[in-house]
Amino acid sequence: MLLFYSNPQLLIISLISIVDAYDAMTNDRPYRKAFAKEQAIAEIRRCSGTKYDPKLVEVFIKIMDLNYEYRKQEIKKNEVP
Repeated sequence: MLLFYSNPQLLIISLISIVDAYDAMTNDRPYRKAFAKEQAIAEIRRCSGTKYDPKLVEVFIKIMDLNYEYRKQEIKKNEVP
């Protein structure tokens, strides 16, 4: 999947907006508790096409899935028998 932006800064800004929203949702705030990671992903997916570029949302979710799988394998690999 190729992403074409006439201005590379727009790509960076669009990606940062998704990452920032995820970070804001998955960390405690003085006025609310953090969302579960799955809940944050669902909210980002819900806003895909309105607040966020749908293609970037797909890329972000794939990266998060890969990161989750990698961390799961690392934990399993480092478990003491």
